[in-house]
Amino acid sequence: MMEEINQKDLEKFRKLGLIDEIALRNYYIKRDFEELRNKGNKVTDCLRVISQKYYLSESSINIIIYSRVSRTKINDFGQSYAR
Repeated sequence: MMEEINQKDLEKFRKLGLIDEIALRNYYIKRDFEELRNKGNKVTDCLRVISQKYYLSESSINIIIYSRVSRTKINDFGQSYAR
């Protein structure tokens, strides 16, 4: 997992428009899922809890957790585009 960024730096990056909010949300969803699974929770229970927390369907959470493909890619010029 990636290193945690402190909240002060995160807000600074947000103000500069450097944060992909969806990618960050997906990172937190994956982290929450891993924590719940490590505590012995069933997959279906984890999906339900996380879907309620992030106001997304269980199907959407499932896609986020098991998807290995990035939603966007950054090109050589620092511009993002959908894959």
